[in-house]
Amino acid sequence: MEIIKLVVRVFENKDDCEMFSAVLEKKLPDLLVPHKDARYRLIMNTDQPNVLIILWEFMSTKTHEQVKIIVNKSIDTYLAHLKHKKIDYTGNTTKDSKSA
Repeated sequence: MEIIKLVVRVFENKDDCEMFSAVLEKKLPDLLVPHKDARYRLIMNTDQPNVLIILWEFMSTKTHEQVKIIVNKSIDTYLAHLKHKKIDYTGNTTKDSKSA
């Protein structure tokens, strides 16, 4: 069963959003090397340049829990100095239009 996690971060301004996005782009690929069954996508909208959406896909609960720990230790420390609001939703895929 696939686990989907959607994280929406609303920053005070475009610069803070872009800075955090750059940190993710630099750090996440190396941190996720051992977790081949985890995938993420960074989504930005030019109409809302202070909003960053991160869409995660995990193939197992174990990977989800491991990546959550890695992100908390390695990425969330960058957020201490950036004012933002976070909406976090995690759920299991119940129907996928691409699967049989």
